[in-house]
Amino acid sequence: MFAGIAELTKANGGFIYWRGIEVEHYSFTGDDSEAEEQAAPLDLAARCRHLESLGVPVLGSTAIWHWDWFKTMEPGDPLRDLLAQCPGLYQEGITKAQSDARRAANVPMPEWSEERAPTGRIGWTIGDKFFVWRAEGFMTPENQIIISDLKPDDLGCWYHVLRAAGWEIADCGHPRL
Repeated sequence: MFAGIAELTKANGGFIYWRGIEVEHYSFTGDDSEAEEQAAPLDLAARCRHLESLGVPVLGSTAIWHWDWFKTMEPGDPLRDLLAQCPGLYQEGITKAQSDARRAANVPMPEWSEERAPTGRIGWTIGDKFFVWRAEGFMTPENQIIISDLKPDDLGCWYHVLRAAGWEIADCGHPRL
């Protein structure tokens, strides 16, 4: 039990678990650290309970990294199954808004250009496979899903492999840098 919440536990090093599944890592320092450490588990537990109510797996990717996709979602949302199974949703290229946000946050990256603009192709990862819709649009015969030749790195991670190949985390309207 962590912070009075039976489903949460905290391991050494600040790793936080929901029902035995690692979902977060934190430790707080500074003037507000005590208040932050008391509030954070309550917020995390509310997120995890909401995900469970949707039938979405409670993972670090759903509770933290892609939380903005789920926080206003209601049961029965047609995007639930896609987003729940595809925590690695990518778009080819980068939007000007993404480039501007990263530059404002001093995140190093190439300047936005028409050559790096989104192509409309969407890709997603499931396990060791990267699936791609051929063109803008969904599930039409001319936009068949293909399996890419790209593979995750030795640790099973996709992020840097896909970034190097010109893919970005999909812009679903959430604030991402």
